Amino acid sequence: KKIVKVRSLGVKPVYDLEIPGNHNFLLKNGAVAHNCSHAKSYTTLSYTCLWLKHHYPLEWWCSVLNFASKDEVNEKFWQYCGHLVILPDVVRSGANWEIEGDKIRAPVSMLFGMGETAHAQLSKGLPYTDLRSFCQAIVNHQKANMETKDKVVKGEVKKVTVWGRNALNATMISNMIITGCMDSFFTPDMSETDKLDAYHKMMKELYAAEGKKYAQSKKKLPQLDPLGRYQTKKG
Repeated sequence: KKIVKVRSLGVKPVYDLEIPGNHNFLLKNGAVAHNCSHAKSYTTLSYTCLWLKHHYPLEWWCSVLNFASKDEVNEKFWQYCGHLVILPDVVRSGANWEIEGDKIRAPVSMLFGMGETAHAQLSKGLPYTDLRSFCQAIVNHQKANMETKDKVVKGEVKKVTVWGRNALNATMISNMIITGCMDSFFTPDMSETDKLDAYHKMMKELYAAEGKKYAQSKKKLPQLDPLGRYQTKKG
């Protein structure tokens, strides 16, 4: 039922009771047993939260979203705060939800398919200024996480040192390009395929500077029409 009116019953006496075990809050003599200190705390906290939500909606939602899981944002909060949110951008987004003007900028971690490992690597390289700084951060990450592996050379097992794993692989980069969160790196007239080619070209250049050969993924980025791009971004 919906509360339509609340009125005061005046000052009433309260008693300090201890009731062993489970009990009904409505006692036999008609008295209601409840924790007054809890009731006061809940009331004060509720009033404070409602006041902040009304007068400072951006700060309120920014705090809520920063402490919410991705599922909670999608399934519970989005219908109430979606109109306040700007989609993620690798240049403008930080590691957390942040106020930007009269909106809230979403972190890149909110992208569908962006796992914790990829997000941690992406956040570690912040801030990015252009495509070169983004790709350089990937190279630096791989160099800083070198691994020693066994490799068979002419029938002999030898220890070789290789660059560490890159969580921001070609599939992840393709998703980021299609969803538009890497648009700040490119000119508006570039297609998704042109953007991916520019990324691979930059990675090849940086690998060559380190004396490494860049193995470009053979996976093709699909050519999407405007409706396909809209549906992908909506997802």
